[in-house]
Amino acid sequence: MDERNREIWRVLIIDADEDDYILAREMLSQALGRKVYLDWAPSYEEGQKRLQSDQYDAVLVDYDLGPRNGINLIRETVSMGYKSPLILYTGRGNYEVDLEAMNAGATLYLTKTEVNPLLLERSIRYAIERKRVDRERTEILNSIQDGFFALDKDWRIIFINTRAARNGGFEPEELTGRNIWEAFPRLQGTPLERNYRLVMEKRQSVTFEMQGVYQGAWYNISIYPYHEGISVYWQDITERKKAERALQESEERFRAMADGTPLMIWVTDAQGQIEFINQAYTEFFGVTLEQIQSQRWHPLVHPDDHNRYVDIFIECLQQHKMFHAEARVQRSDGKWRWVDSYGQPRFSTSGEFLGMAGSSIDITDRKQAADAVRVYTEQLELSNQALQDFAFMASHDLREPLRKLKGFSERLANQAGDRLDRQEQEYLERMQQATDRMQSMLDGLLAYSRVTIQGSPFEEVDLNRLAAEVLLDLEMQLRETGGSVETGELPVIQADPVQMRQLLQNLIGNAIKFHKPGVPPHVRVFYRPAANDQIELIVEDDGIGFDMASAGQLFQPFHRLVGKSAYEGTGMGLAICQKIAERHNGSITAKGELGAGSTFIVTLPRVKNQ
Repeated sequence: MDERNREIWRVLIIDADEDDYILAREMLSQALGRKVYLDWAPSYEEGQKRLQSDQYDAVLVDYDLGPRNGINLIRETVSMGYKSPLILYTGRGNYEVDLEAMNAGATLYLTKTEVNPLLLERSIRYAIERKRVDRERTEILNSIQDGFFALDKDWRIIFINTRAARNGGFEPEELTGRNIWEAFPRLQGTPLERNYRLVMEKRQSVTFEMQGVYQGAWYNISIYPYHEGISVYWQDITERKKAERALQESEERFRAMADGTPLMIWVTDAQGQIEFINQAYTEFFGVTLEQIQSQRWHPLVHPDDHNRYVDIFIECLQQHKMFHAEARVQRSDGKWRWVDSYGQPRFSTSGEFLGMAGSSIDITDRKQAADAVRVYTEQLELSNQALQDFAFMASHDLREPLRKLKGFSERLANQAGDRLDRQEQEYLERMQQATDRMQSMLDGLLAYSRVTIQGSPFEEVDLNRLAAEVLLDLEMQLRETGGSVETGELPVIQADPVQMRQLLQNLIGNAIKFHKPGVPPHVRVFYRPAANDQIELIVEDDGIGFDMASAGQLFQPFHRLVGKSAYEGTGMGLAICQKIAERHNGSITAKGELGAGSTFIVTLPRVKNQ
């Protein structure tokens, strides 16, 4: 139970004079305050026993107790951790004894000749209350995780909490009363000693940070003067220092990385104010961070691009979303350059918007190159269109005179053939053969130009059905060569059905036609999926093959790798296949080996928009 709430206080008096004990008991019985039960120990030794075996609310100790006086007993009792107040109660009334008693740990000093019942009761009550307050204060100071201690003017430690004492490798009772320079000699000559002495002399508080002498930890230390000396409060800030150091190193790494890139790196706060720029940014614009913070970056943007660029940036800043825009900006040499800028919103660990972090890159050369490519592409498209128009018109317009030439040569053969000698008949036959070849070439050229000019709309095309129809058309050719065609399961794609049929007709027809002499051809038609939702349509044969060194010539119009005498044809079939593949946003490639067959691979998207 708290001593404040008990009806009777138990007090021990240690005094060799029984009369003084009786007198004190009588005075306490006359007091009007709280009831006091007074117990008596007549000697130093008896007092020690009582204090070791029982806990009193207060203890009165006389100075004269034989060879060892009452101050010695007080010092011993305090060192044992006795919690109740010890009052020096003596007839020796002088300042030196008073001071010695206080230094030994006495709570009060009373002179027997000056005491009366009221003063004695009040003194005991005051000592108990003061000890309680001191005990609660000590408990509070020992409960905190920071260090606290107090020094008197002679640099003695008059109080130190558990955290501070154990930080130095001691318990509080081991340090109380000791000179700080003797307890911690390595503190002498350090900033800590200089600040202790400064506060003690100037009587002004100071706060500073320093690394510990004994453990190497970092502390935030505050020193305050008070009437008897100084008090010291410190916090261990080692983790904060580590975090600050880690942040500093991170910032140094970021700056080194940012300065090492050719990109212009920039960071803004939540209001769009520039907080960081890298070396590339400084060199490109010829400005420092301080200059751009005072002038803002808006004036660097071309007047024609300014409002659009800034509006996009502000919108992204306000909505905390990714920023992307292109604009012309003025370089340090005064020239206007195109830059492409990207910015990413920054957030703290708690989700607070911190601003933007981004980069800008000079894309002027890329812009100019893109413009040149666009102009060249437009010119090329116009040229190709004109060429296709010319090919269509030429092949169409040439058909009529060729038809007349063929007709008249046939009439000449029919009407005058018998009157011509053998050489004249041979000339006429060669003219008719040349006319037929010319007709085939014009048909091929017309088919080639129609791929782009007269293509049909795209629709769902079942390649299985088209392949079956093509094989029916090639039935006679297969029968004559003894050949066979093996088709796997083919997909349905979005395509021009007429052109897909023509592509399969040309590829399978070529595979049958270019077979080894005397060897029936075998052709495989199958497909496999490709990346980006595309397919690879494959036609594979075991025919005469070709030299891969000539593969680039395969798809050129009117170009043939074998002689006309061995294999008939105009050399337009593969050129038409390539044109069809390109119209479908696809491609065609070929692999082969002389005498070991050929493989043609047509890559096509499954749907038109790819």
